[in-house]
Amino acid sequence: KITALLTGHEGKDLIIVSPSPVYGYEPIEKLQSFMSFLPQSVSLIDREGWHAPSPSSAESESFKALEYQLSISKARRIIVLSGDVHYSFIRQIELPEVAVVQLVVSALKNKPPLTFLARLGFDLYNRFSNNSKYLRSSQGNKVLHQSNYCFLKLESEITISMYSSEIEHKFNLDT
Repeated sequence: KITALLTGHEGKDLIIVSPSPVYGYEPIEKLQSFMSFLPQSVSLIDREGWHAPSPSSAESESFKALEYQLSISKARRIIVLSGDVHYSFIRQIELPEVAVVQLVVSALKNKPPLTFLARLGFDLYNRFSNNSKYLRSSQGNKVLHQSNYCFLKLESEITISMYSSEIEHKFNLDT
C-alpha cells in the first residue's frame, strides 16, 4: 500500500503528516532508554519516535520498510510534519536516494511543566551541541521548549519560522 501511495511523486515534493515524530530527538530518546529500568518508567517515559522500538521488533521492521519505500520514491525532497512531544526541533535525514526534513512542532496548549533539570538539559544542548542532524535557528537553538507554532514556506528552498514565547526562530534549508 505504501508503494502505491508514493508512486507519482518523481521529482516533486512529498509531504507526510505524522501524529508523532518518525525520527525522534536522539538525546531525549537515549535518556529515556537509559531510564527504562525505573519501576515507573512505562508511565514516565513515552518514546515517541517511530525509530525507537528495539531492532528486533515488528515495529522496527515496519520502520525499515517505510525508510526503504521513501528511499526509492524518487521524490525531489520529503518533508515530514509531526508533533506530540511537547518541544520542537527540525531534523535532517539522509536516505540513500533522497533527503528528508522533519519538522516537529507541538501544541500551544497541553505542554507539561518542564523541570529545572529538563530546561537545563535543553539549554546545554542548544549551547554546546555540534550534532549536524538538527538544524540551529537564527537564535542558535536546536530545540525549543516553550509553547510554539510553525510556518513553512516551500519554494526552491525551505524557509521555516518557529515561534516560541513570541520569539521568531528562523531556519533555512537549501535543497
